[in-house]
Amino acid sequence: MKTRFIISIILFLLAGVMSASAALEIREWEIDGVKREALVWMPASSEVLPPLVFVFHGHGGSMRNGARSFRIHEIWPEAIVVYMQALVSKIELKRRGSQVRFL
Repeated sequence: MKTRFIISIILFLLAGVMSASAALEIREWEIDGVKREALVWMPASSEVLPPLVFVFHGHGGSMRNGARSFRIHEIWPEAIVVYMQALVSKIELKRRGSQVRFL
């Protein structure tokens, strides 16, 4: 009985997480010939202009990890929230190459 209760709570929580992340949409733009993408949360329509929040993940992170970590769209559902995906930097490319060792 205890196990069924725990499993049902876990399934309930997972359903909430799945429905919240399903509302985030991937949007793409091309800016100066470079493809950019972001996860965007659009609030339900309202009569007032909603605030716009840009959320930036840390170096080496991703827009999905930023959305999961910060959850601004859940904290402030009335705002338009944009989790931008960063471009690959020259430092990151160098770091990837420096991890290769030849014996």
